[in-house]
Amino acid sequence: MRPPRGFGPDRHLRIYDMEKAIGQGILRTIDEHRYSNDWHLFHSITSDEMLVIVSNKNVLLINVKERQMIWRIGLEDVIDVSNKSTTCVIDAKQRSNYYLSGLKTLLFTTEYGQSESRVSQSLSFGSPSDAEWFSQRLHNIILRIKVFVNDVDDLAFSVDVSSLDL
Repeated sequence: MRPPRGFGPDRHLRIYDMEKAIGQGILRTIDEHRYSNDWHLFHSITSDEMLVIVSNKNVLLINVKERQMIWRIGLEDVIDVSNKSTTCVIDAKQRSNYYLSGLKTLLFTTEYGQSESRVSQSLSFGSPSDAEWFSQRLHNIILRIKVFVNDVDDLAFSVDVSSLDL
């Protein structure tokens, strides 16, 4: 039996996509349904066989075997995405509501001389092309979110997700 169809934020019926259905299904069930209102954009498997899901609101690292979330970073807090060889590095503002297991906390000085805590997370992939693919897609999403910085839901409801280069 196949997983239920995953609808996007526009609620349009599209050709069945197993990858989207699985990703949306995981979002609906992980962490006591906490992310059931998120929309699956894309996901990938890391070299240590963890699942990293990008939704319209979050980047989540999930241990699929144990159905346990390892960490979460809100997309609106992502400052930078970079990749080096087989690794994607995500730098973000630190929030008190983040799952901090496995996140490296860094202390930065802003351009105004104030201290700011940030988190940095490295994701290792099986090949440089996998890391570049993931980094580029996440970077494109972050650029679009910055347009809607005051209302993250606008990403889900005013942009035709099928037209995004994800």
